[in-house]
Amino acid sequence: SMIREFVLDHTSLTLPAAQYCTVRNVNFTILVRHAVLLPLLILAACGGGGSGNASPPPASGIAPDTPSGVAITVEPTALNILWNAVDGASSYRVYYSDASGVTENSPNLTVNASPAAMQGLTKGTTYYVRVSARNSAGASALSPEQSARTSNPPDAVQSFTVTSADGGALVSWEAVAGADRYTVFASTVPADVSTSASVTTPLLNATIDGLTNGTTYYVSVRAENSEGDAPRSAEQTVTPAAGANGLGWTQQTLINAPYDFFGRDNYLGGVAINDSGVAAAAWIFAGSVDGNNFVIVNHTANGDWGVEEVLAFDDNSLPQVAVTSDGTIVAAWLSYYLDENAFRTGSTLVSRRYVNGAWTDPEAIANVAEGTGDNAGAVALAADGAGNVIATWWQNQATMWVNRFDGTSWGTPEQIGDSIRNLGPPAVGASAADEAIVVWLQDTEPYDSGQSAGGPSRRSLYASRFDGTSWNTSRVGHMDLTGFDGAERPRIDVNPLGSAVVVWQQTRDNTNNDGFRIDGVRYDAAADLWSTPETLTARDWQVSWPDVAIDATGNAIASWQPTDLADNSSTRVLEAAFFDTATLAWRNPAAVNEDDGVTEPDPLFIEKREGGDVFAVWDQQDGVFWRRYDATTETWDPITQLGIYDSNSMAMAMSRNGNAIVVTNPLIIRNNSFEHAVYALLYRP
Repeated sequence: SMIREFVLDHTSLTLPAAQYCTVRNVNFTILVRHAVLLPLLILAACGGGGSGNASPPPASGIAPDTPSGVAITVEPTALNILWNAVDGASSYRVYYSDASGVTENSPNLTVNASPAAMQGLTKGTTYYVRVSARNSAGASALSPEQSARTSNPPDAVQSFTVTSADGGALVSWEAVAGADRYTVFASTVPADVSTSASVTTPLLNATIDGLTNGTTYYVSVRAENSEGDAPRSAEQTVTPAAGANGLGWTQQTLINAPYDFFGRDNYLGGVAINDSGVAAAAWIFAGSVDGNNFVIVNHTANGDWGVEEVLAFDDNSLPQVAVTSDGTIVAAWLSYYLDENAFRTGSTLVSRRYVNGAWTDPEAIANVAEGTGDNAGAVALAADGAGNVIATWWQNQATMWVNRFDGTSWGTPEQIGDSIRNLGPPAVGASAADEAIVVWLQDTEPYDSGQSAGGPSRRSLYASRFDGTSWNTSRVGHMDLTGFDGAERPRIDVNPLGSAVVVWQQTRDNTNNDGFRIDGVRYDAAADLWSTPETLTARDWQVSWPDVAIDATGNAIASWQPTDLADNSSTRVLEAAFFDTATLAWRNPAAVNEDDGVTEPDPLFIEKREGGDVFAVWDQQDGVFWRRYDATTETWDPITQLGIYDSNSMAMAMSRNGNAIVVTNPLIIRNNSFEHAVYALLYRP
């Protein structure tokens, strides 16, 4: 439109801004020099005059057009609304709602111009918006409805710990809902917004390397996801120092070459680690037919894993590993004898050792000859503190055997047990000296063909102790087993002095499933005496997967997974109980994890350092989790997630000084397919 100004011959007068009018899209500003001419001039300028009955002009002009080009940009708790300017508009009103169907009755915001910032909204919520232009003549129609969702980045990390290390820092934090990664920042300047020293990880811990010893660093953690970043956490300070060990886990590391799971599988065997941090993990690569079960091992001496190595082809069973004090890795597995049709005709125990950067040739260490039809089974390994390794296994599930590697070579197999019916898989532990204990569960009632299933087996715990010279076997479990038919899953831990704790599952009646216990027995090396068996927990429904750990003082902890549900489904709580040498008694069981009502944890692994701290590690739907019991404060630290990949199988081992390894074998999605993988975590004390 065009602006016209008229100046009359009499006293000048400017009309108020509201008294504009439009004729043929021409806007007039009328100035008069005599007030008596004003009514006539207004009428003339606006097309009036000639009739005293003409209607007076409106008090204001015409409302502006509807805004166009409405666009929205998003923030976590705000929307920025933009639009094209409208001629004649003096203000704009933005209407919004978190439900479709915005009207003039919806909440609104008035601004003078685009853009409009709508603050204080809810993260991750969709809002609907319409805009109208306004002036003194009125308001335009509402613009077409537009919508946008506020972004939903995670909240800020509220709690984290940072520990000094040599040339770095170890940082761990509590999980933040919605976060799929975290970035840790370290700077010598407080509130530094640069990212020069930072580590991004999907885990709940990270190591920042390359820092200068003796220099103070300001550390913060930021939670992140695909929709944005949270504000950085509050800062904490740390000063790296030479010789500082720190406290933390490595990130979850892939240690095999993943392969498509169709027609193949892998089965996790054993893991081991020594005081120097030399660690090894073993598993089976299984094909779709017999004759294709490969023994695979990977190992590390400094935290950097190498390439997986195939130790045996053909048909083999789960391998176990041990690491001696000098770093020798010993692997042992069951190797099946096959006939010309690839059918199994027996099995023996085979071992290889990793020494001076190479694996020795395979050697059979059990006296099971091909063609006899005999079978070795259920191998277990342990290294003592004197450089020896003990291998134990059953033959034909009726006799128990051992062989010892003395740091140079394997000896002659020795029989240490003989069952009148059947015996179960063994477990073995070793001291800091040349001592070891093998335990297993063995039937105490012979098979009775006149009874269903051969009658009760009344399985009890047996132990054979090596004192540096010979093996001595005795029954150390329950003597009176009336009503308790079965037992399984023995677990043993031996401390540096040779004392031990053993736990196992005891079942009252396998037919009715009406009684389950976790029982335990202790060996006092100083007194050379086994204690009377004790019941640590008793349940009406299944309680399973026991584990145990003992420290140098004899204090111990046992763990298990109860069910306590009538449908026999998995519980969401893992439990543990402490044994106190001061009272010579087990404390009441307590929950280790938190029952969130959703996730179902898998078996709990318990390890105890010589300083008394306890490591509890378990696997659940969201990944691998860890909790530490501080022996000094006698309290549990917060639960920390170690890895994002969970699985149905996990193995853990800890050295005497607290080095630890945890390995899982999940199915992962990679390259748009499911693949088998083996992941490892290492702990550095």
